[in-house]
Amino acid sequence: MRARVEGTVTLHGIVEADGHVSDVRVVRTLGEGLEMEAQKAFAQWQFRPSLRMGEPVAVAVTAEFAFHMAPPR
Repeated sequence: MRARVEGTVTLHGIVEADGHVSDVRVVRTLGEGLEMEAQKAFAQWQFRPSLRMGEPVAVAVTAEFAFHMAPPR
Protein backbone atom coordinates (compact mmCIF):
# COMPACT_ATOMS: atom_id res chain seq x y z
CA MET A 1 0.00 0.00 0.00
CA ARG A 2 1.34 3.45 -0.90
CA ALA A 3 2.13 5.93 1.83
CA ARG A 4 -0.40 8.71 2.25
CA VAL A 5 1.88 11.55 1.22
CA GLU A 6 0.67 15.12 0.76
CA GLY A 7 2.56 18.28 -0.02
CA THR A 8 4.23 20.18 -2.82
CA VAL A 9 6.85 19.23 -5.40
CA THR A 10 8.78 22.24 -6.71
CA LEU A 11 10.35 22.10 -10.17
CA HIS A 12 12.56 24.47 -12.15
CA GLY A 13 12.67 24.52 -15.93
CA ILE A 14 13.23 26.62 -19.02
CA VAL A 15 10.39 27.79 -21.24
CA GLU A 16 12.06 27.90 -24.63
CA ALA A 17 11.37 30.54 -27.29
CA ASP A 18 8.92 28.13 -28.96
CA GLY A 19 6.97 27.69 -25.69
CA HIS A 20 7.98 24.13 -24.77
CA VAL A 21 9.53 23.28 -21.40
CA SER A 22 13.07 21.89 -21.18
CA ASP A 23 15.75 21.20 -18.58
CA VAL A 24 13.26 20.28 -15.85
CA ARG A 25 14.93 19.84 -12.44
CA VAL A 26 13.49 18.93 -9.05
CA VAL A 27 14.00 21.67 -6.47
CA ARG A 28 11.94 20.10 -3.66
CA THR A 29 10.47 16.61 -3.52
CA LEU A 30 8.15 14.57 -1.37
CA GLY A 31 9.52 11.21 -2.43
CA GLU A 32 7.19 8.33 -3.27
CA GLY A 33 7.77 8.92 -7.00
CA LEU A 34 5.64 12.06 -7.02
CA GLU A 35 8.49 14.15 -8.43
CA MET A 36 8.54 11.90 -11.52
CA GLU A 37 4.82 12.46 -12.11
CA ALA A 38 5.23 16.22 -11.67
CA GLN A 39 8.20 16.25 -14.08
CA LYS A 40 6.21 14.35 -16.73
CA ALA A 41 3.29 16.77 -16.43
CA PHE A 42 5.50 19.89 -16.46
CA ALA A 43 7.42 18.71 -19.54
CA GLN A 44 4.10 18.42 -21.44
CA TRP A 45 2.98 21.97 -20.74
CA GLN A 46 3.05 24.46 -23.59
CA PHE A 47 3.45 28.19 -22.88
CA ARG A 48 3.15 31.37 -24.85
CA PRO A 49 6.80 32.44 -24.97
CA SER A 50 8.03 35.56 -23.25
CA LEU A 51 8.95 38.41 -25.53
CA ARG A 52 11.94 40.73 -25.42
CA MET A 53 11.76 43.63 -27.85
CA GLY A 54 8.99 41.76 -29.67
CA GLU A 55 11.01 38.56 -30.13
CA PRO A 56 10.36 35.26 -28.30
CA VAL A 57 13.01 34.39 -25.71
CA ALA A 58 13.70 31.52 -23.32
CA VAL A 59 13.02 32.17 -19.62
CA ALA A 60 13.57 30.25 -16.40
CA VAL A 61 10.41 29.24 -14.53
CA THR A 62 9.51 27.56 -11.27
CA ALA A 63 6.37 25.45 -10.91
CA GLU A 64 4.79 23.94 -7.81
CA PHE A 65 2.67 20.80 -7.95
CA ALA A 66 0.43 20.23 -4.93
CA PHE A 67 -0.51 16.64 -4.07
CA HIS A 68 -3.49 16.03 -1.78
CA MET A 69 -5.21 12.83 -0.77
CA ALA A 70 -8.87 12.57 -1.71
CA PRO A 71 -11.17 12.17 1.27
CA PRO A 72 -12.27 8.58 1.94
CA ARG A 73 -15.51 7.55 0.25
